[in-house]
Amino acid sequence: VTVTKGNLTLGYNLPAAVKRVEVTEGVLTVGQGRAIGNGSKTAPDGEVDLKDKGHLVLNGNLTLKDLKTVEGSKITANGNVLTIIPTSPFVLDAEIDKGTLSLDVAAGQTATLSKDVANVVFNGKSGGAGAPTLKFGERVFVNHLDIRGSTTEPAKLQFGGENTIGTLKFVRTTTPLV
Repeated sequence: VTVTKGNLTLGYNLPAAVKRVEVTEGVLTVGQGRAIGNGSKTAPDGEVDLKDKGHLVLNGNLTLKDLKTVEGSKITANGNVLTIIPTSPFVLDAEIDKGTLSLDVAAGQTATLSKDVANVVFNGKSGGAGAPTLKFGERVFVNHLDIRGSTTEPAKLQFGGENTIGTLKFVRTTTPLV
């Protein structure tokens, strides 16, 4: 589905065959309990692509395989959780306030935060490719960061400089950082 100019509110699920929504100029509002793609919480296939005048509004939690953002795109989470389970490197170029970005990143992969985010949950996954990396761009602020995992699911943090983390929390971890 492509929204060239206008708004789309998902009050119902899209057909499962519709796995991708692109917003060039306008607002995509996802209602409570709605999904893009198969709606799986562990192996999602849904994708959202926000161009510079695209805006994603969450009125409920949403799980995606991929989220593409660029400078100028916006995300309004309204206190909800946006979960991304990427299969390739992930870059966030849109701020998220009053909500949580949950990243479930595969071993050896990198998730990059280029903009401020209210809350981030980083779930590291083990594997032969090494620990996943959460990379912060320069001057990125995260109010609350949860690193979750164990000795078999560590995480790497990489800072771009002048980064601020309000609260750093380690959840169910024994050796959380590499």
